[in-house]
Amino acid sequence: MKKHFNKLMAIITTSILVATMSLTAFAANEIAITKKVPTSTSNPTMAPETTFQLQLTAGPSATTVNLKGSDDQTHTYQLTPGTEEQISHMTITGAAFANITEYPADGVYQANFGISVPDSIYSVPGVYSYTVNEQNDGYSGITYDTTTYYMYVSVVNKEGGGVKVDNVVLAKNDGTKIADITNDFGATNDTTHDLTITKSVTGNAGELNKKFTFKIAISPKAGATGTSSDQEFKLVLPDNTEQKIAASGTATSVTIGNDETVHIYGLTEDYDVLVSEDEAGLNGYTTTYKITRDGTGNTTADQALADANAKATVNALADGATLTIINNRENVTPTGVAMDIAPYALMIVLAGSAAVTFLRKKDYFEE
Repeated sequence: MKKHFNKLMAIITTSILVATMSLTAFAANEIAITKKVPTSTSNPTMAPETTFQLQLTAGPSATTVNLKGSDDQTHTYQLTPGTEEQISHMTITGAAFANITEYPADGVYQANFGISVPDSIYSVPGVYSYTVNEQNDGYSGITYDTTTYYMYVSVVNKEGGGVKVDNVVLAKNDGTKIADITNDFGATNDTTHDLTITKSVTGNAGELNKKFTFKIAISPKAGATGTSSDQEFKLVLPDNTEQKIAASGTATSVTIGNDETVHIYGLTEDYDVLVSEDEAGLNGYTTTYKITRDGTGNTTADQALADANAKATVNALADGATLTIINNRENVTPTGVAMDIAPYALMIVLAGSAAVTFLRKKDYFEE
């Protein structure tokens, strides 16, 4: 009888402790964890075309945890390690960013992870513990959160028999509850870059007021991982209008005059920018290009852009990458007419000289 009484008291005590755990704003069986992805405000970057995932594993070996209760005081809770079997019945939802189309004013994108924990996977009250890590899928430009977190599930008796999930808490190792999981996307680590494309018309016969048509396409670099053909980038035209260009390889036409530029923002090193010019090598122009791809100011040697099918490929490795396409046309001053009349002019000069000499001799003899 005493043995059963002690067991009952232990269950009641655990239930009371669990009931004092601080509650979140979510349903007892669910927890939503904010996922934040900050970007550089000086290099506007479109949302990553990916869904971030959480990995749950069986609970840690720790037997207690200190958590704040609803009385705002810290309490020590006895832990029961969760099992892989329990995890297999939970619903874990990734934080999806693919449908975010607007650039946030503060440069920080947000979405939510979700974890749903059914009552049915528990039979005994207690505080169950699980280990939580973010899955590193290696998406280009993302610095993943490598912190190990812990999920604590409070299970209590319910009226009429059985047990129910009373609360779900996500915390650090020291028991501090977390508000979000943050991944950097170029805000702190320089993983996203901008590219400036400039038109330059040179030569004594260059048409400085002419507009030239470029085709710009972006594609994942050959062999690169963690990329998406749906990833979008911000394109700013010479008149400061903006549009988006995806990494699908589909060309976008832009018109640029001498010394005008277009900007592409949010590029990572795993994407190639392909640029061609419709008028390359035509109408007496010699078309070449120069690339600065590493932010050092050093350029490659001139390379030919012989025709509209030839593409300059830029892989931006740092902020300030540039591509300059040069159309040079030189005209030599025509001298053919002057050469055609030169023999006759020379004959006239010689005839004049002979006449002068003859007249001088005549005057001499007459004297």
